[in-house]
Amino acid sequence: MTRPPTSNWRRWVLLLFTCSLFGGCGGGSGGSSAGPLPITLLFAVFQGSGPGDTTPSAGDFLFLFFSGDVSLVTGKVIDDDDLQLSAGSLGTPWLPPTLIDARSVRVILGTGAGFAPGADTVRLLKTQDAIQDTSARLLDEGAPVITSLTDGARPTVDSLRLNGIPSELNGTGAAEGILQVPVNGFTVDATYSDTAPFTNAPGINTAASLLTANVAVNVNSNSVSAGTNLFGSLTQTSVGPGAFTLTVPANVEFPQGDPTLSLTVVDNTNNLSIAREFTFRVKAINDNIRPFEPTAKAAQQTWFLDLARDLDTVTSLTTNNGVTILLSATATPNSVSDFLEDLIILGLRTPIPIANVIGSKDSNVVTLDLLKTKLQSELAAFHPGVNVQFTFTDPGAFPANMALVPYKDHGSSRISIGAASDVSGVLGIALFDP
Repeated sequence: MTRPPTSNWRRWVLLLFTCSLFGGCGGGSGGSSAGPLPITLLFAVFQGSGPGDTTPSAGDFLFLFFSGDVSLVTGKVIDDDDLQLSAGSLGTPWLPPTLIDARSVRVILGTGAGFAPGADTVRLLKTQDAIQDTSARLLDEGAPVITSLTDGARPTVDSLRLNGIPSELNGTGAAEGILQVPVNGFTVDATYSDTAPFTNAPGINTAASLLTANVAVNVNSNSVSAGTNLFGSLTQTSVGPGAFTLTVPANVEFPQGDPTLSLTVVDNTNNLSIAREFTFRVKAINDNIRPFEPTAKAAQQTWFLDLARDLDTVTSLTTNNGVTILLSATATPNSVSDFLEDLIILGLRTPIPIANVIGSKDSNVVTLDLLKTKLQSELAAFHPGVNVQFTFTDPGAFPANMALVPYKDHGSSRISIGAASDVSGVLGIALFDP
């Protein structure tokens, strides 16, 4: 593994946020020979012509929600030979079903339809010939599920992340890449919502959430098949009406490789959301990929915070009786560090400092010392237990004319803090987040 050369970061004020994300890389493959679970019918939800329509009739809809991705057999309708109601009928269909999304099918009720939502159940029959999995295998006969009355809208999974890392830095944003985590110990974070236009009681039934992986996962030393709901196997660190954070405990291990998590949430009338997915990379932690690992030359990684970088000329103009400050930056060095120019604009530095504020230190030096002390204190608080120290003292020059230096040959890294007139794009991506 190699360390990249010194890089210039966009603005120093982003330092605390970006430094909390550990860089790394890795590859590998993983998985299991265990076959995925068969796809089953989870919920059946009736939707009439409006909020007051609770009696099924021709032209109304019955939505079928499944545990995995399905497809429809071309030209086939869904009738009482495919779905069995505990009482009543789907009617005589005149239109084929519609695949609303990968896991949802809409059935149009036919002439003579009738059943009691909330009381009657429905199940797939062995004779059904309309719904198949993505391998073109017809779904098997299943257990009955209760029919329910829709609240008028499906819920939405608004975000799915690991360790709370936003899309700009987790591989799903413009920076691309793939987030890397250990086999367990990371969090799964989600936000979700429900509008429910037909009722005054929207809400998510969080306990019914379906969180699956496309690979077999080890739970309590047993391999559980791909497609198994993992929601109950993870520690509920925080679960609320609009968000949850689950922690992957020590007794759950993801295989090394690039698995994909899939989340669907359920509202209080059994409407299922569209599944939201997140692909990530799993690696077993060792010193070859662990950030801030000790090296042959240093027992602790050292990050030198370089405040002397000078790439731009930064100026400001105050107008509107001091209310408005207009900034101007040109990509021209001016022998003044960009960091110190920023402090002047922020009012933390002056061209004419007060002399001898503390001993022989003028007001600029005193202010800078206080700022450095606070930065180091905050960085230490952000990284408890991490084998790293931050310093403003240069530990030694980066080897000249070398684009890459092996970790074992250099015990320190440099973060050059300065300005950049180009504000497009993103700073980077968190490739490893243990």
